[in-house]
Amino acid sequence: MVKTQEKVLPGTKLASIEEFEGGQGTYTRDDSVRALLLGRAQYDIKARKVTIQPVKTRSMIPSQGDSVTGTVEVAHSSMLSLRIQSVNGKDSAAGFTGLLLLGGQRGRGKRPIIGKYSDVIRATVVSNRNGIIQLALKGKDDGVLLAICSSCGSKVSRHGTRIKCSFCGLLEERGLSPDFAA
Repeated sequence: MVKTQEKVLPGTKLASIEEFEGGQGTYTRDDSVRALLLGRAQYDIKARKVTIQPVKTRSMIPSQGDSVTGTVEVAHSSMLSLRIQSVNGKDSAAGFTGLLLLGGQRGRGKRPIIGKYSDVIRATVVSNRNGIIQLALKGKDDGVLLAICSSCGSKVSRHGTRIKCSFCGLLEERGLSPDFAA
């Protein structure tokens, strides 16, 4: 008979060495059997052995074709550096950075796509070679989702392919997503 326990963390005491022998995914310390990795403890009552079945966790590393949302941390004329906040709609606290190269890309109109510091942008991963997550605005819903005025920091509203500041009246070009939140 095998009894399964809820998830255990590495280092969790599972049993004393008098009760159970340690198996796969365990180690012994100070007369106790402990979990070596994150997983579910399985107690084989007949064999008097405890093992850990590793919990399979999906890597949140963005891969080619994934949709990511991130905040612009660095803006240059040729590229934007985004701190990735979500991958395929699921929050990611991993702190990945993606590079959105602007050279040669065109927006929904005739002007090149421009993003600025603190804009929230949705983009598509085109490559993650050599540890560099490369992004492009190639999906139909990709583009700037949220922005503020780059002059005074006030709220903006959408005016076609541009945004207009509600305080100072500045008109700015952006590569706006259809989901742009004004």
